[in-house]
Amino acid sequence: ALAENAPAPEVVDCLFRMLLDEEEMFAGQAAQALASLAERFPHTRDRLVCLLQKPYPVSEQTAVLEALFKGWPDCPEWPRILTEIEDSPSAGLRLIALRKKILMGTQSLADRNLLLGWATRRVHLRWPHGGSLVWALAHGWPEDSEIKAKALEAIQPGSWGDEVIDQD
Repeated sequence: ALAENAPAPEVVDCLFRMLLDEEEMFAGQAAQALASLAERFPHTRDRLVCLLQKPYPVSEQTAVLEALFKGWPDCPEWPRILTEIEDSPSAGLRLIALRKKILMGTQSLADRNLLLGWATRRVHLRWPHGGSLVWALAHGWPEDSEIKAKALEAIQPGSWGDEVIDQD
């Protein structure tokens, strides 16, 4: 509401403080709000990139990346950022990297297999404001016969096991 009704530098500063909040929900909402202000405050991108170079906890780095991803998808720093996060031990950071790769059209078979592995282990990973493993699989590999077969197998009555992906 602040971003929509009172877009001012003071609001941007407030949103930056919220972006670094320990509560992931607040940080995610601040990321969404900052992204919505990208056109009015383009210099905000540089502040976000600067935050990525600081030793903030992963949840806060994820919120910063969400804001950058949604507000500045063409940021020239993305190739460097992807290199840093695509092999991260944090599933949240890896999901952002995978989502960015899917939108760029540079996803690989290894990426698909990682997502299928997470789906099989029933890892319920979601992005703060929409999207999931299902989104990534469906958009990254829309005609993939293996994904289709695993999805159809998962929805069969009584199907459960270590090789079956999560029905959700």
